[in-house]
Amino acid sequence: MGRQRRGCCLDATAGTVQAIIGGIMVGRKENGHIYVNDLDMRIFFDDLFSHCKTEEEIDFVLENIQTIVEDSAEEQEERVGASGC
Repeated sequence: MGRQRRGCCLDATAGTVQAIIGGIMVGRKENGHIYVNDLDMRIFFDDLFSHCKTEEEIDFVLENIQTIVEDSAEEQEERVGASGC
């Protein structure tokens, strides 16, 4: 079984390091390739949209998700660029 530490699960048996946020898993395989557990991600987003009762609410949630994702990606790009990778 993996060891929990600061929102990260170290799973030596699978050879992966996983970031777990609300059931979403993004990790890196032993060969260095990154992966996304798309089933957990779909379940997470399905749950978010399940609260919507109109197309307008769906659009509102979608726009907010897109903004958050774009901002997070830009921040990570800045961190990666600053680290010289």
